[in-house]
Parts: sequence; C-alpha cells; structure tokens
Amino acid sequence: MSDGTLFKDTSAWMDTVDLALCLFIYEVCNDYQFRHLSGSDFVNFMNLKPTVRPVTVRPKENLRVCYMVLSVSQTVRPRERGKQWAEDFLQR
Repeated sequence: MSDGTLFKDTSAWMDTVDLALCLFIYEVCNDYQFRHLSGSDFVNFMNLKPTVRPVTVRPKENLRVCYMVLSVSQTVRPRERGKQWAEDFLQR
C-alpha cells in the first residue's frame, strides 16, 4: 500500500488539521478567499472529507489559498503527513 493510499484511507476517519486551526482559518478566509460556506463544511474541506456544498475559491485568490495550504501543512505532524495532505488538498 502506497503512502498516498494509506493517507486517503486514514483521513476518512481522523482529522489531519486541528479543529481550532480550521475554525481560525474559517473566520479569516470565509467569504474572502472562499465563497461563503458553513463552518462544518469548511472543517470537512480542510480535512479532505466530503462537503454538503462544493467549495469555490474566489477569483484572484489562488495564490493566497496556496500560501494557506503551505502554512497549514507545516503544522501537521509528522511532516511527511503534512506534505501528503498539501498535495492531496491541492489536487482537490
């Protein structure tokens, strides 16, 4: 089983990004970098779980979202897991 497959399998039942961090980012980014969505959808989105409504990045905000992904990936431990999370997040 590859690391990517294992990550996707385990991410289905555990949160990768801390809930407090998700909620802080939600307060800062909601309706600015992303079109408005609920807090629970945003937490699920950050943890690569299904959301009720699709998440849409606002026009001209891609660079800020990429920086957010880099910053969040550096908080995930172990580091390899953070790197894998960032790659999977950006593919979505």
